[in-house]
Amino acid sequence: MRQTLTCVGAITRQRWATGLPSSPSIVVVRYFSSTKPTARTARKTWRRLVRFDSPDNQDVFGDLALDPDTGKAGRDDSGRHYTAFLINGDPFDRDNYELTTTKATVIKLLSPVRSPPIILGIGLNYAKHAAELKAHPPAQPILFTKPGTAMQHPDGPILIPQAAAEAECDYEAELAIVIGKRCKNASVENALEHVAGYTCANDVTARKWQRDLGQWCYSKSFDTFCPLGPVLVSPRVIPYPNNLNIRLTLNDELMQSSNTRDMIHNVPHLISFLSQGTTLHPGTVILTGTPEGVGTSRTPKLVLKHGNEIKVSIQGIGTLRNSIVYENTVDDLPGAEFTAAGVSGQAESSAESDDTSSNAPIVSVSDLTMDVDRYNAGYGRRKVGRDSGTD
Repeated sequence: MRQTLTCVGAITRQRWATGLPSSPSIVVVRYFSSTKPTARTARKTWRRLVRFDSPDNQDVFGDLALDPDTGKAGRDDSGRHYTAFLINGDPFDRDNYELTTTKATVIKLLSPVRSPPIILGIGLNYAKHAAELKAHPPAQPILFTKPGTAMQHPDGPILIPQAAAEAECDYEAELAIVIGKRCKNASVENALEHVAGYTCANDVTARKWQRDLGQWCYSKSFDTFCPLGPVLVSPRVIPYPNNLNIRLTLNDELMQSSNTRDMIHNVPHLISFLSQGTTLHPGTVILTGTPEGVGTSRTPKLVLKHGNEIKVSIQGIGTLRNSIVYENTVDDLPGAEFTAAGVSGQAESSAESDDTSSNAPIVSVSDLTMDVDRYNAGYGRRKVGRDSGTD
C-alpha cells in the first residue's frame, strides 16, 4: 500500500530551460514511500547524486531516479520535475549514509557539493587548448586554487563584480572531479578509488587580472566564478573519465567542443600528483582544465556580456546552465531581487509567461545516461595510465 504526503509551499522558480523568465507559483512537493519490494531496496550506494532544497528550505541529497523504460531522468506525476531517492547522512562518507526508498520531487537544484574543503584547478591541460594559446604542453600539471565561495548553483547567476567589470571575463568548460575518500600519496593505479563522482564546471576567469598579476588565483576566485552541476555521477556509471565529449555554448552558439581524452595529464595522474604529500579530503573539487575555444583565443577576443547564457555539457552527466549578471547593472533588471549573499536572482514575469514556463524542467539532465557497454568498448578498456594522448 502506497502512502503519499503532500507539502505545498510558495516558491519562485528560477529561469527554466525554455529561457522564459520565472514567476512566483505554488509548487507541490510529494514524498512517496512504498512497502512493495523494489530493486532500490537492495542497492546501498548512489549513482547520480543531486542536492536540492527541501520543503522546509533545508538542502538535502538524493539519488536521481531514472525512468525504467527510457533510462533517462525520471519525472514526477506532473511530468514537470525530476525526482530523487532521499539520502540520510553524508553521501561522501561511504560508511555512514543510507540510501532510502523515499522519493522526493526535485524543485530547485543546488551544486552537488555543499562546502568543498578546497577547489583545485589545473591550467593548460588540453593539448589543443595549449596549441591555440601557442604554449608548450606543461611537463607537470599547473595548479591554482579557488575558494569555496566561488561555487555557484545550476541556473544561478554568475555575478561579475566591479573589480572584474573591465577585466575581460571568459568562460571555461571543465570536467570536475569530486573526491569521496580521504586521499594522500595516491598512485596512478589506485587514484580512481578515491573519486566520489564527476560533474560539469565552468571555470570563469577575468583574463586581464590573470595576465597582469602573474598568478591565476585572484582572476578566478570571485564569488560565483565556479558553477558546478547539475548532478554528480558515480564512477560506477562513468568508469573511464578520459573518454567523454565536452562542449560549451554561449547564447546557444557552440564555442567549445572536445573530448576529455585530449587531456595532457589525465584524471588518475592529476589525483596522484595533487595528493603527493597533501591530504585531499572528501568533497575536494578538482577542475581538470578546459579545451580549445575560449574567448581570449578568438579574433577579436570574446568577452562575456551582461545577459549572456552559458551551457556546459558533458557526455553522461548533463548540462550546467548559468547566465552572466554584471553587478553594476543589477538595478536595471526588471523585478530583480538578490539575496543578502548576492548569489541568487529571481525575476517577475507575466501570467502568460508563467503558463508556458511551468511545464519546463528546472535544469537539463537529459544526457545523464549513456550506453555504458558501447562507451567502454570505445575506450578500448585500456589501462588508464599517466598520458591519455590526443588521438
